[in-house]
Amino acid sequence: MVLVWPIISFANIEFASYFLFMPLAFCVGVAAFYFSVRAYQLPLRPAMDLCLVSLVGCFIGARLLHVFFEQPGFYFSHPTHVLRIWQGGFVFYGGLLGALLTGWIYSRRVLKVAPLTWLNPVALSLPPAYFVGRFATLMSGSGYGRPTANFFGIVYPPGSEAPVGVALHPTPLYSMGWTILVGGILWSVHQRKEPRHTGELFYLWMILHGSGRLWIEFFRFDDRGPSWITLSLSSWMSLAMIVIGVVAHFVMTQESKRPSP
Repeated sequence: MVLVWPIISFANIEFASYFLFMPLAFCVGVAAFYFSVRAYQLPLRPAMDLCLVSLVGCFIGARLLHVFFEQPGFYFSHPTHVLRIWQGGFVFYGGLLGALLTGWIYSRRVLKVAPLTWLNPVALSLPPAYFVGRFATLMSGSGYGRPTANFFGIVYPPGSEAPVGVALHPTPLYSMGWTILVGGILWSVHQRKEPRHTGELFYLWMILHGSGRLWIEFFRFDDRGPSWITLSLSSWMSLAMIVIGVVAHFVMTQESKRPSP
């Protein structure tokens, strides 16, 4: 089946669908963070300042991880292509690390607020933003899967980044489906009870997202960059997320059980 539109035409003007939907993903993430901050009754003005600063770190981190880890040889030979962001080349985990790093520094140094304060609202905002981001990759044909004979394989049209004329695993759809499940779990936990500790939802998101991403990586067939022990960089980062999420959740839960002095 054909489900993608790498180029969208409007009034005789052609747009790359990826760059129409990726800004939408950022807007959805900001809106979700806004309502999540309100739900936790945190101060809105510093929260939105933090969000905008983190978006800058997200953009830079997503680009740098692609440049230095996925295709370093190409960019070393063509350094000016680093600035050609309209041609794509962003990595979600790089964006996540960039956003967390800049957000952590800004919260501590400028806002004078403990960075862990924002983790639960961040967790609720990540699934909707990631869902739209994966929809962008579906439309552009990036992040495509391995060839498949199954009826649900996607056949990409000319102009997409994926191989043309062959049915491929719809890995962006896998990601979108898993993200809906993750978002539903996080929301149900948020609605059911008060967090047992600061960052509980974020650590749960790390475990769930990392598990799904690790599974989906085995179906990916696009350029995954260098691999170690047959696992891509994204697979190793997914494993690290799972481990960190489990350990952090356990440690924070034990800390919350200790009686106050």
